[in-house]
Amino acid sequence: MISRILSALLLMPAVLLLLWRGPAWVVVLLTLAITAGLIREWLRMETPPAPLFESLLPISAGWLLVATIWREGPVGLVVALLLVLLLGREVFRFGSAGGRGTGGAAFQCLGVLLAALPMGLLLDIWARPRGGDWLTYLLLVIWATDSGALFAGRRWGRTKLAPTLSPGKTWAGGIGGAIAGTLAGLGWAWMVGLPLLLPATLFLSFLMSVLGQVGDLAESMLKREAGVKDSGSLIPGHGGLWDRLDSLLFVTPFFGLCLEALRLWTF
Repeated sequence: MISRILSALLLMPAVLLLLWRGPAWVVVLLTLAITAGLIREWLRMETPPAPLFESLLPISAGWLLVATIWREGPVGLVVALLLVLLLGREVFRFGSAGGRGTGGAAFQCLGVLLAALPMGLLLDIWARPRGGDWLTYLLLVIWATDSGALFAGRRWGRTKLAPTLSPGKTWAGGIGGAIAGTLAGLGWAWMVGLPLLLPATLFLSFLMSVLGQVGDLAESMLKREAGVKDSGSLIPGHGGLWDRLDSLLFVTPFFGLCLEALRLWTF
C-alpha cells in the first residue's frame, strides 16, 4: 500500500510536468517506449511466453501504428499490413515449437492494437491546440476514479462488484470512484475553461469514469485467462504497465471520438 502511494506521488507530477513543459521529442520517445513495454508485457502473457527477439516485429508494428495515427496517415492500411506481417510470420512458425497458427497471430495482433491505438491517439491529442488541458482532464478523471474507488471500497465496500474477475472491487468502490472522477473532471474543466457545457462535462466525466472501471475489469479478465496475477513488476505497488494503464487505454478511444465530435460541432 505504501509503495503504491509513493509511486503515484512520484509519477503523477512527472507526467503532468511532461505534458505541459516537456520537449516534443521526449514525449514522442516516451510514448514509443510505453508502447513497446505494453506489447512486451502482452507477449509475456502468451502461452508459451514469447522470447524477447520475437517481440521485435510486434513492437515495430506498434510503433508504425502510433506514428500513423499521430500523423493522421492511412490507419486502415497500416492495420491490414500489421495483420499480414504477423500472420505471415506464423506461417513460418507453424508446426515448430511455439507456433500457433492463426491463434498466435490473432493474440499478437490484438495486443498490438490494444496498446498502439490508444497510445497513438494520446500523442495525437497532445499535439492538438490545448492538448495539455485535454490530456490533464482525461488523466485527472482516471486518477480520481482510482483513488475514489479505493477509498470508498475500503470504507463502505460490502457487496462485490465482479467477484469472478476482481474479488477486491465492490459496488461502493465503483460508485465512489464514479463520483470522484466526475467531480475531478468538472473541477478541471471549469478551472481551465474547457469548451464544454456543464451538462456535457458532467455526462462525459461520469461516462469516462465508468468506462475506466470497465477497462480495469477487462484487464483483470485478460490476466485471469493468461493465468498471471500482474502483467509485470515495473512499477512498485502497481505491477506492470497494463496494470497501471488499463483504464487509460480503455477510455482513450472514446475520449478521442468525443474530441473529434466536438471539433466537428464547433467548426
